[in-house]
Amino acid sequence: MWSQGSRRWRMKIDFYKSSLWPRCMVVGNELKKLKEEFPDLDFDNIEVSRDYKRAWNDGIRMFPALKIDDDVLSGFILTPGKVRVFVKKHLEE
Repeated sequence: MWSQGSRRWRMKIDFYKSSLWPRCMVVGNELKKLKEEFPDLDFDNIEVSRDYKRAWNDGIRMFPALKIDDDVLSGFILTPGKVRVFVKKHLEE
């Protein structure tokens, strides 16, 4: 979702994760790299163990998961390449 900040447009990405799941760390690290590359990205980190109702209501059934608007990328193993392709696809829209 693109929202207008003080002067620039920003894209919000919901990141559904668990601190107990190592694969979530891989996705989190890739998101940090993308943030350095594209400073207008905003992340909402949702810890599914604490906010499982939100995740369920948002249609998230597996984590790690990324959600931009109504588009969701989730999977047991999300590679850095899959994360990058998903985010860049939305940046180009």
